Amino acid sequence: NVVMEPKDAAVVSEALGVEPFVACASDFGWISRPRLWWMSPAVTTMSIDPAEGRQLQWSKQGSFRRLRLESPRAPSEDMEADGLFFHEAVTSGRLRLPCATTPAEDEQGRPAPKRVRQKLPEPAKARWAADGRRFAPWHYVEEAMMHDAAGRLHIIPPASKEKLHMLPPGYTAADFLDDRARHKMLANGWHWGVARRLLAMLVVLTAAGPAQATPAPEPRRSTMQWMVEQFGGGPVPMEPPPRLRPDLALPDDDPDTHWRLAGQLVHCTVARRPNLEPALERVLELWTHWRHEVTRLRREVLVELAQLVLDMQDTTEEWLASRSAPVRSTYTVPGKARHTQIPVVLHLLTMVGYPDVAGMTADLTDGFDMLGELRRGPGWKPRTDGRYSNPASLDTLASVNWGYVRDRGMAEFLDQLGLQTKPSKAQKPATEHIVQGVLVLALVTMGRRLPQRWLAFIDNVAGQWALTKGYGKDPAVNGILASFWATASLSDWLPDFRRVPSKANVADAVSRGDLSAAHRHGWTRVQSPVASILKTLARAAEDLEFAVNGAADELVNLAA
Repeated sequence: NVVMEPKDAAVVSEALGVEPFVACASDFGWISRPRLWWMSPAVTTMSIDPAEGRQLQWSKQGSFRRLRLESPRAPSEDMEADGLFFHEAVTSGRLRLPCATTPAEDEQGRPAPKRVRQKLPEPAKARWAADGRRFAPWHYVEEAMMHDAAGRLHIIPPASKEKLHMLPPGYTAADFLDDRARHKMLANGWHWGVARRLLAMLVVLTAAGPAQATPAPEPRRSTMQWMVEQFGGGPVPMEPPPRLRPDLALPDDDPDTHWRLAGQLVHCTVARRPNLEPALERVLELWTHWRHEVTRLRREVLVELAQLVLDMQDTTEEWLASRSAPVRSTYTVPGKARHTQIPVVLHLLTMVGYPDVAGMTADLTDGFDMLGELRRGPGWKPRTDGRYSNPASLDTLASVNWGYVRDRGMAEFLDQLGLQTKPSKAQKPATEHIVQGVLVLALVTMGRRLPQRWLAFIDNVAGQWALTKGYGKDPAVNGILASFWATASLSDWLPDFRRVPSKANVADAVSRGDLSAAHRHGWTRVQSPVASILKTLARAAEDLEFAVNGAADELVNLAA
């Protein structure tokens, strides 16, 4: 049956004498269909699927037990029919289709639901109304529909729903049944993939046969041990990703040539696949594969980690007591009974196969060397620029270091007195959010003229990285950045921010009032509501909620 309130399910459980559990078609990778199943108590105590020979995964979903059915995901071409195609978010596995619902009984349509989990987009509301409100409104969200070769959206037809429910082709097709009847039958029926697995388990359990002694199960592995095994065994790769070669060499001091060659650059999402550290790549692969279990796995790991800290408490205390006073003070937190758990950290590094546990143990036990040759870490790439070929002498270090300590101490002294020092004699101090506001202003101004994928050159390194990361240290900066990325999402942008030196920035002269380059290149002056855009950005800088939820609509409407 459908997943109901626990008090309602208790009525059925009392009549049948068994407790239900949840099984969902989402485990097969395409469509959600959570259902309560009341089956033999022997099924709910099983740890091995007798039909498949796989480990059964039991968890919790609300008040009910949840059975996870590990199943391979069918390819998208096996699920599509009638010349229609699913949205990319569905075919890639990022989203599951919503559970099928029955169509309206008559031409009056279905009434609006009393509540929905998330706000319905306006285009979906319009499609729902235009279709006579035949199905629940969430079936009219673009990702939940199919599209034809011309890009037109369609409600999923019965033929595709049969495939999604793993039924034979044409299972509900009959001359006396119209599409409404077929939709209703499919919405009221079982997902055959789930039902087949559960019924197979029940058949194997109840099959007649001689009683045999059950073999002793293997010792249970901890979740942390299981997680370590998922990395494939052996040392964890610690090297950085391969360095990407620039797709085109641009000059650092010639704005005209830089501007001309910039048009030959290719967007980062088209030119190459992003490279991450191999270890991080493996983490993301595991996250994708076990995405439905991440919350449970994280919870179990935290429980085991807390127990490990308790089990190693004596070892940690003995280790800390044998350290020198400077090292001991580093790992001791005033006011807290529990100290930094270095032996636990080293134990975990050994578990995951960190390549240089001995070197890390020496550093964490005796302290990091601040002078002399650097200890090479696992995966370090050798430098080729000769930066460390001529190290400074200790006498030079002592001389320079004293000036640094003196200036640092004076700055802290002035700060205690409430005095401020001017960071630069060349220009007045400027708050970071002014710089970010100017950058966002330019992008919003040209908003309607930008394609989905575009490149932007920025001669301010801090601004480039803040826009790329999407956050900074200043709350005002975070508000402006949030409003930009909300606008980017609403506009379906994929920005690619690139660094350009000021000497090669063709817009640098324009910013100083010199329009000769603009005339030479035949640029068009765009009249923009600068005051209105800055007013919206100023509000976003002070109100993060508005920056996330309201600023994007205003900025899109103000774009040229």
